[in-house]
Amino acid sequence: MKVLRTSLIVLSLTLVALAGSAQTVDQLPGYFALEELDVFAPGEVEVDVDLRDSMIKAAASAADQDERFGELLNGIRRVRVKVGTVQDVDPAAVRATIDAAAAKLEQAGWYRMVTVRDDTDTVYVLALEGDGVIHGLTAMVFDEKGEVVLVNIAGAMDPETVGSVISNMDDLDDLGVDFG
Repeated sequence: MKVLRTSLIVLSLTLVALAGSAQTVDQLPGYFALEELDVFAPGEVEVDVDLRDSMIKAAASAADQDERFGELLNGIRRVRVKVGTVQDVDPAAVRATIDAAAAKLEQAGWYRMVTVRDDTDTVYVLALEGDGVIHGLTAMVFDEKGEVVLVNIAGAMDPETVGSVISNMDDLDDLGVDFG
């Protein structure tokens, strides 16, 4: 009986380990490798954020004053942000690269939530949904000054929780974000 119980414990631990490692963060459906755009030359990235499970979980536990925000963070597995100003590059080439990336994501099942294309700015926000959750959000922005902002959030985000968190934001200015 002791051997059976020990075997069951070992089997259970093995299954838990396999379930946890079966899909790396880079293999998540909502993950998009921002490096694929290849728009930045060495030294042009001014902000480079790469948050993975443990740091996101730490932020979720620190968000105890806002339960819904904590719930949202608990579903996120990776957050990547790259911001920089491209120089000595043809703006039309950068726009074409971003357009091609948006088309590639759409072909892979993502849908465009926001598109802005005018004389000065190119903006795409795309989402990947399935099984009642948002698996990924990707934003790509390029402006007339050459600034590029790339964001990818991957995980399993409940749309109702996302909506609740957004609706509870009193004022985006409180976040300290300058929108120009």
